[in-house]
Amino acid sequence: MYSFLKKSFSFLIQIVMDIVIVASIIITFLSVEAGIRERKSGELGFICGYKPVYIVSGSMENTILKHSIVILKKAGHENVNAGDIITYKVGNTYVTHRLIGRDEEAFNNGEKKYLITKGDNNRINDIELLDPDDIKGKVVFIFNLPGQISKIAEKMKESIA
Repeated sequence: MYSFLKKSFSFLIQIVMDIVIVASIIITFLSVEAGIRERKSGELGFICGYKPVYIVSGSMENTILKHSIVILKKAGHENVNAGDIITYKVGNTYVTHRLIGRDEEAFNNGEKKYLITKGDNNRINDIELLDPDDIKGKVVFIFNLPGQISKIAEKMKESIA
C-alpha cells in the first residue's frame, strides 16, 4: 500500500512540474512576441487579448510579489470594476495597482482623471487620479512562484552576509 501511495504521489508531482514547465514556456513565448509588438507600436503588445507582465516593485505585496508575473487581459475602463487589479500607463511607465473606485467630485465635475487606485502594500491611495482611458488591462492570473523564489534567494543572501 505504501509503495502505491509513493508512486501516486510521485506521479502527481511530475504532472504539476510538467504543467509549470509548459506554463513557463508559453509565458516566455508570449513575452517575446509581445515585446516585439511593443517596440513597434510603443503600446503594450497583447496576443489574443492577453499579455504576461513582469512585476518590478513590491507595491502589491502580498497579493502580487515583487519579481512575479501576472497575465493581463486587455480591458478598458468599461470592463473593470472597483476591486479589480489593473495595469495602466502613467507617462512612460506601466503600473499595476488595485482600482479602488472613483472620486465622485472629480467625476461629477466632468474632469478627465477621476479613478482612484492603490497598491495593496501602500498605506494610502495613489496621489494622482487616473484617467479611465489610461487603463490597459485587467489582471486575470498571478504567477507568484518567481517572486517566492526571489524572496527565498534574498533571505539566503542575507543569512550568508
